Amino acid sequence: MLSRASRDSKLYPYADPWDGQRGPFFERNWLPDMLSGLGGVTDDYASLTDHLDGMDPHGVPPTDAAQLAANAMHVNGANPAVGPAWKSEQAFKNRSSKAIAALRQHIVSVPLVAEIDKMVRLYRGSQWAQGAPILTATYPATYHVVALQGQPLQGAHLVAFQQCGNSLARHVLARLKLDGMPRRVSGLDVANQNTVWANISLSNSVGIAQSTPTALKTYLEQVNSERNTPHPQNDVLVKFLQVLQGGPKEIATKAMDELASPRQDWRNADGTGSPAPPG
Repeated sequence: MLSRASRDSKLYPYADPWDGQRGPFFERNWLPDMLSGLGGVTDDYASLTDHLDGMDPHGVPPTDAAQLAANAMHVNGANPAVGPAWKSEQAFKNRSSKAIAALRQHIVSVPLVAEIDKMVRLYRGSQWAQGAPILTATYPATYHVVALQGQPLQGAHLVAFQQCGNSLARHVLARLKLDGMPRRVSGLDVANQNTVWANISLSNSVGIAQSTPTALKTYLEQVNSERNTPHPQNDVLVKFLQVLQGGPKEIATKAMDELASPRQDWRNADGTGSPAPPG
């Protein structure tokens, strides 16, 4: 990846390019930056981020946890068209194509770019047997298993549609997440998470500046959310105050006083690094 200062914003307008490596860069930087940037790319109806979230006209919203709990087969219907139906539908297809192009543009991994191109090629060729994404809630009339043609999706096909709906771009993004999001299942991952947590300090994590307490709070929330088992909020408060003890004297003194009698909800911390009084 390139640094923000050195990247060519004409080549990579929304994010530092991703090299295809799994890990924190994808989760913390590339994906949020891409979604933020694509949020500014709009047409008459929606942004590209709206499209990738399934919230644009014609998009199928993801099935949420409550819906799955009530019915594991639940599939949401498409959002209504806005304006002339034909124009709204064409805009939906254009958003998908533009989103895929933008994602592809910001990836410098040859295998991953090839995988994106393969998904597009298979879908356009209706090559279901080779793994083309299915963008309808039922199996297509051309599906290679005749008995399933026109029937509701099953198994992995159903799960993919529940999350990615009728947008090829969303299926592409889901594929990228499989490669980019950190794995949090092995004992080694847990050990690494514990090491990262133990080594958090002002000097190597956020630096020392006027905004240090706020930056540290944000960083701790982020690192904690990425753990297999996040720490309870009160433990995060204690860590917050312990790390602040390594800062400037005024902040360190406040942190030591707070450690002696910590408050319950650290998430109300203000810009001084001390939790705001209840109220």
